[in-house]
This record gives sequence, C-alpha cells and structure tokens, in this order.
Amino acid sequence: IKLWNRKPLAKFTKNLSPDKINLSTLKGEGQLSNLELDEEVLQNMLDLPTWLAVTRVYCNKAAIRIQWTKLKTSPISLFLDKVEVEMRTCEEPRPPNGPSPIAITAGQSEYGFAEKVVEGMSVIINSITIKVQAQAFHASFELWQLQGCSLNPKWQKSDLRYTRITHPKRGEVLTFKEINWQSLRIEADAIESDEQDLGSTPLRLITNQGRIRIALKRRVKDCNVLASKLLFILDDLLWVLTDSQLKAIIHYAKSLSEAMEKSGQQRKSMAAETLQVLHCRHSKRTQSLLSCNRKSLHLPDNTPAIHLQFTEYYFPDNPGLPAPCSNLYAQLNGLQLYLDAASVLWMTLFSRGLHKTLDQVKAFYHLQDSSKTDEHIDIRLDATHLKLIIPLESSILDHPDRPQSLSISLPQIVLSNTRHAPHASHSDLNSTYSSFSARPFFRPTASQPFPRDQSVLHPLPSAFLQHCLENESLSLAHKRPSRSQDVWSVSLSRVALGFDGARRGPRGKALPFVEPFAMYLWMCCPSAFKQDSLCSSIDGNSKIPKQSLLDSPQGVNDVISNKIDQNSPMASIHILAQSITPVKMWLNHYQFVALLRLKDYLDRLAGDLSKDVQGLGQPEHKPSDPPSVCVSVLMEAIELALLLPPATCEPEEEEAHSPEETDSPSLTDSDLSPSHHAGGAGGNEDQEDDVEQEGSVEEVSVLVLCLSRIGCLTEKCGEDIVVALEAQELVPKQHGNHKVTDLLAGMALTQAGSSSPSAPLSPGPRSLSCPPAGALRMEMGPRARRHSPLSESMGFIEMCLTGCKAELLASTLNTLAPFLEDELSADPQPMRLCLRDTAFTLKDDGPRVYPTAPQPVPVLFSLDGIVLERMDDGILSLRCESFGFGFQQLLR
Repeated sequence: IKLWNRKPLAKFTKNLSPDKINLSTLKGEGQLSNLELDEEVLQNMLDLPTWLAVTRVYCNKAAIRIQWTKLKTSPISLFLDKVEVEMRTCEEPRPPNGPSPIAITAGQSEYGFAEKVVEGMSVIINSITIKVQAQAFHASFELWQLQGCSLNPKWQKSDLRYTRITHPKRGEVLTFKEINWQSLRIEADAIESDEQDLGSTPLRLITNQGRIRIALKRRVKDCNVLASKLLFILDDLLWVLTDSQLKAIIHYAKSLSEAMEKSGQQRKSMAAETLQVLHCRHSKRTQSLLSCNRKSLHLPDNTPAIHLQFTEYYFPDNPGLPAPCSNLYAQLNGLQLYLDAASVLWMTLFSRGLHKTLDQVKAFYHLQDSSKTDEHIDIRLDATHLKLIIPLESSILDHPDRPQSLSISLPQIVLSNTRHAPHASHSDLNSTYSSFSARPFFRPTASQPFPRDQSVLHPLPSAFLQHCLENESLSLAHKRPSRSQDVWSVSLSRVALGFDGARRGPRGKALPFVEPFAMYLWMCCPSAFKQDSLCSSIDGNSKIPKQSLLDSPQGVNDVISNKIDQNSPMASIHILAQSITPVKMWLNHYQFVALLRLKDYLDRLAGDLSKDVQGLGQPEHKPSDPPSVCVSVLMEAIELALLLPPATCEPEEEEAHSPEETDSPSLTDSDLSPSHHAGGAGGNEDQEDDVEQEGSVEEVSVLVLCLSRIGCLTEKCGEDIVVALEAQELVPKQHGNHKVTDLLAGMALTQAGSSSPSAPLSPGPRSLSCPPAGALRMEMGPRARRHSPLSESMGFIEMCLTGCKAELLASTLNTLAPFLEDELSADPQPMRLCLRDTAFTLKDDGPRVYPTAPQPVPVLFSLDGIVLERMDDGILSLRCESFGFGFQQLLR
C-alpha cells in the first residue's frame, strides 16, 4: 500500500521514500515527515509570475485523517506542523510555467464525488515562513495557526453538503471557503551594498487575527473556475509609518518594477506567438451619439444633414464704403442626439482643450485681430426634425410602465440675431415685451409681493425695448453694432416630449408626456447696452416711429415716466420665453419617478462638468465668476393630467359637468388628445390597432390640474437659484376611471368633454389686479440656508393658495399621496404651505361598508390663514397665520 501511494505523491516531492510514510488504512490516518517539495512543480501548480522563483520548500511533519464512513458530510483533515518556503526574484525572467500536475492528474474531469471530497478538505498549519530574496532587499512573511475550511453561504461551519450551491440548469456550482490565522508578521530590510544607504529603516508589520473569505463559481462539466470573489478581513490594525519607511517602500517597489516589466514583456511576446484565431461571440450594440434619421423621415437623398455657409461682403472699387455685415447661415436636418454622460464629458474636455490650444497658437503667431473680436455677424440657423434622447435610469423593479428614455422632438427651430427670420421682427419683440409688461408679476416695484419678494434681478431689462426702437435704415450710416449687443430670437414650433422604452403601450411609438406646443424666446446681454440711451432715442426730436409702442399697454410715455427702474440690478443674460399655445402634459407614477432619476442624472452630470472645468483652469489665473441668468416665462395655460390608480367605485354624478368645466377646451378635447398630432383620423386608427395588439385592459383614474395665465421667473446668481411662479387660476377636474387603451386612442376623454376643439381657453373671472390663486417660490443654494441647513442642498419650497374652490373625491386624495412617493428614501423636503380663503368639498366615492347606510354627504372644508410647515426634522406642523401680517411678512 505504501508503494502504491508513493507514486502520485512522488510528483510533488523530492526525497519521498516508503520509510517516511506511516499509514493506517483502516483508521484512515497517515503521516509524512521531513518532506521537501519539488520547486518547479509547485511553481506550475501556483502559476507564479516569471519574475519570482521558488528555491526551497520544506515541511517537517504532515498528517492526514479521513473518515471513510462520513466522506459526504465530514471533510478530510490535513495537518502541517511547520512549513518553510524560500523564494527569490529574477533579474531576467525564468522559463514560463508548465502545465499544473493537478490538472494532469484530474484530466479536467467532471465535478463529481471525488472533486467534492478533495475541495471540501480542511487544512491546519501551525506556522508558515516565507522568505523572499531580492537584489535590493530581503523580506519574510510569517503566519501562525493558519486554518482553511469550507463554510456554508452564511460563512458558518456546517455539513459539507450545505457548503455548495448547485444550479442544475446552468451547470454551475458555488463553493465558499475561509482561511484564518492568529498572527501575521511581515518584515523587509535592505541589503547592504555600496550603492545603497545602510541607514535605511526596516519595515515591520505585525497584525492580530485575520481571515480571507473566498467564493468560487465552477463549471460542473470540467471544474473550470468561471468567477471568484475574495474578501480580506483584518482586526484592528495600527501601523506607524515613518518618512524613512515610506522611502524604503518606494525603493523596494522600484527595485521590483524592472523585473516585473521584463516578465510582462515576456508574457506578451509568447502570447503573440501562440495566438492564431480570435472568435468574438459576444458583442454589445453601441448607441450612436449623433446620427441622421434621413430614412425614417423620408428625406430626399440630396438633403444635407448639416449645411454651413459663410458670406463676407466688400466693395472692390472702394473698400472704404460701409459694406453689409458678414452672415453665417446653418441648416440642420433630421439629426438625433443621444445625451450620454461619458460622451458629453469627453466632448467638453476635448472642446475646451482645443479652444485653449487655438488661443495659444493665435497668441504665439499674433493671429488675433482685436478689431474683429467683437464684430457683429448676422447669423441664422434653420433646423427641422431634431430629436434629443435622454436615457433614464432603470430601477430594481422592472415595471412594464417604466420608461427607458425621454425623447424631445423639435420639428422646426429658427435661431437668429437678425430681424429677418420668422417671428423675429421688431414688432414681434414689441408684442412680446408688451405682453410681459402688462403683467404685474413682471413689473418692478419698490416692495415685491410674494413670490417675488426674494428676487433681486430686473425681469424686463430696457435692452429689449431699446432694440425695438432701432431703425434698420440708419444702421449702415452708423458704426456697426458690437457682437455683445446682439438680441437673439428663437422660434420653436410643435415641440413635443415623450417617453420611450416602456414595455406596456403602443409598439414603436412614444408615450406622450408633453403634447406639441409653440414658444418664442428672446435673449440679450443688458450690460452691453447703454442704460441712458433709451430715453434719448425716444425723445421729441427723434424721427423713430413710436406708434407701435403707443398702442401697447406699456407705451412710451409710461416707459419714460417709470424710467424702467434703471437702478435695478441686471443679470448677465436675460431670456424672455412666451408660449403661444396651451401646454398639456400626461404623467403616471412610474414616469414621475423616472423624472426624479433624470434630475439626479443631470445633477451628477453638471457636477462632473464643473469639476472638469475647474481641473482645466490655470492656477495662476483666478477663475471668473459664472454669469448670472434671468429667465422670464409667460404661459396662457398649463394642463397636467395625472393618471392615478382607478377608483373602486364610480360616483353617481360623474357624468355631470359644471358650465365652468365646459367653457374652454382642455385635455378632454379630441384635437388635444395624445394621438391627435400623429396625423388625422388614419393615425388614430393605426394607433388603436397597435394598442389592441398589446391587450392591456388596465384602468386609471384621470385628474387634470388646469392652471391659467402663468408667470414664472428663474434667477441664477452664482450658486443661488430662485424660482418664482404664480397662476391666476387653479382648477382641478376629475374624469373618473378610463382604460389606458382608450386614453392612448383619444376616445374616452373626448366623450367626456363637450367644448369646441378650436375655442381658446377661457381667461376666467379673475382680473390681473386680483391676487393669484396659486403662488410658489423655490430657493436653493447658500441663500436658502436662512430657512434651514438642509434647504441649501434640497431647496426650500413655499406655496400660497388664495381663493381656491375645489371639489375632490376621497379616492383621488387616497391615490394622490402614493403617486408622489419616490422609490428611494431621501431626506424630507423642507416646505411651507399657506392657505387663504380656500374651500375644499370632499365627496366619499368609496364602497359603503353596510348596505343600509345612507348616501354619504359631501364634507366642506373652509381654510383661511392656515400654515403647514416642515423643516429638517421631517415633522409637519400646522399653525395659524399671524394676525395682521401677510404671507410675505410671515415668511420674512
């Protein structure tokens, strides 16, 4: 028996003889003494790098114990008393490793009973000493009381049958092992030589208990390791690292780097010789960052995706004559941009680096012409069928209604700094300015009411009005305007937003989020205009016609008398945005949560961009402050349809509608349904067919929030952001339960509505002098810290409702709170809500508990001077508004 066992063991040892084997077959015990292992075999088995070689391995005593009757449940125990290993580093890489003897012996067999027994073996070693001899230093590693065993998935000792998890369908098995020790000592010291400093401090590290946990995933058919996970756990560790020891570590690492580099080159050269054919079976489909949808949009082949044309004028005979301004014309057709964060960061860094390089080249070769740096150029951009796709982060729960991306469709855009583009004339600017100046919300006063009491910038700079009074016929006779005095206009037609990627819904079509609407924007830099030039340009001796301004609500006489508050601070960039069509939105809970994740995605992207910009800045130059921005938005109406979970019982009076609900068209009209802009009746029929193929019969309860005559003001000064919004009317409308398929097809709400599709929205009974029905202000940044510390990062929201009358169903209130819940736990949002002269009628539309109970009577809640507040602690406090003080004084 000893001779039979000596044959497989002789492959691993040098001096193994039968007299060194003490074997008791029946007891399952064996013992070996004074063993010297084969260094080359050990190198092949451990697959050591070629810059490290094993010179000696010695074990004074080894014992094994096998419980023959409990091989399935109890492990084989291997005991080693003292193990000594000596290694050295190679200046020149040694020959590469050969095949492992374990692989040759096993023959890459299937993971069967023998493999389970061998893998479940437990090892106990009293002490291990590993000595490494290098050219510049010698090191030693000492371990005491080392143990290795198999554990269950909870990292506890148990039956061997529970230490592995097998997946029969995938043909894989998971095993869990742990190696622990009582003490570890690491020491490294430099070797004395003429080239080295003899006074170097030796490195010593002594630790207490520690352990290593290893999880292995193997393939059952050939025992190959597919994946592994290693966890290194140490007890409390205290290591005082001095400056001299740090220098010694750098010196040791430098001495090893050359040998490691040569070993890496050897492996690369050998891999190049043995490599023959590479089969790529797994690939990931890439997403185009910028592409052209010429085929899907059926554009002609000769239509360019990007067209640029620059023209410069001069008189050949007399160069001194004033020539027209140079012009730049650009055209974009069918472009689609995918907003990938990594790509955006790369493009930002690349463009800034390129711009910096070009500036250096211009400065070195004196190519910069200071006379043309601020010269005006007529610019116009025409874009058609543009599309922006923003990816949305997926959640842990993959719900069928969760969208994967948000698409912004821009059918037509015109951008220009001239007055020769559509909706970009002086009269158009005058009309837009008059619409803003007619609203008290945008007028500058000595004491601004809520929600503009914290605004510091002038919403309507005089630069827009000054540009309206300019006479184009006199422009050539005067000096050309500077580029900083450009007034830009943007015309957006049929802008639409939709959600893509949801598994439930029409195939190949986006679910509507914002229905098509039109908007005009005007932009300028007020600091480039002279503040005193406005009154001088409209004095009595001026020949500029001013009839258009005299007919406007804010005429020239009013402008001169009010002086337009020239002392009010102006932002670096002012933007006026006016929506000429109602804005209608559809939103369910999963789309709302996806928008919250989109906000986090954009916040991280903005943070990364700011870090990269700071990294590119030159340390010798102080970074300039970011420009301040003021955006004024004017909208006639906003209708937000919330798709809530269906009510359990329909109210009996659901079909009745008050005259107020049917005076104006809304989301209940056929032409404003989500499918109307798809193209006529035929588009609706196709959409119905697609929806019917999905087979979805889910119902939702529809709540429409109608806001009329909305004014919004956004200010950004440094890190501070203030958003003020007011709406003259706020009316909720409930349409009961409807099938999602009917909503997508535009049928259900059509039957519920009775107003004319082409009629404009009714302005309502409120006048502009009355306080708004809803006012909201949100602050974020250092200024918001005056409310609470958390408001600086989370923001602080203040809202006031005045004179609102609403009738709500109990089922709507029950489902509205879960609709607004986020999927992630977050800090409470600091907020304050004030209710004035507000009445809510609550109707119980739920099923009655007892059939004998009478019909529920609606409950009327009348609230006046009530303040609901929540701060950083998350506690909601309800109190009465201070007597004799308005909401503005209360907030201050």
